Amino acid sequence: MQKLLAPYFLIKQECLALLVAVHFGELLMAELETGLPSVRQIQGFIKEGQEVEIKLLTQDLLVGQLRWQDAHCFCLNTLEGTPVIVWRHAIAYIKPQNGIEGSRSLQVLE
Repeated sequence: MQKLLAPYFLIKQECLALLVAVHFGELLMAELETGLPSVRQIQGFIKEGQEVEIKLLTQDLLVGQLRWQDAHCFCLNTLEGTPVIVWRHAIAYIKPQNGIEGSRSLQVLE
């Protein structure tokens, strides 16, 4: 019975902490850490208008241009011009499309 209560207790503690923070007017928002190499690389793709390939954990493949990023999501304009919001936790990888290697492309060494 102790093992079954442990996850419930942790969730209950997290909810309580959130309620206390909201009650005291604290704003709990994740900030985009612009010093991280991954964030800077994505920002480079956005600035350069680089066409990218995004592979999702569901094995779906999206192709288009990244328009913006925040701490939780990316906006991808597909080849058809449709804006798609993609959650960061759903992504397996992002890479430049068609093997075009821009100044900010990720290079995998084998």
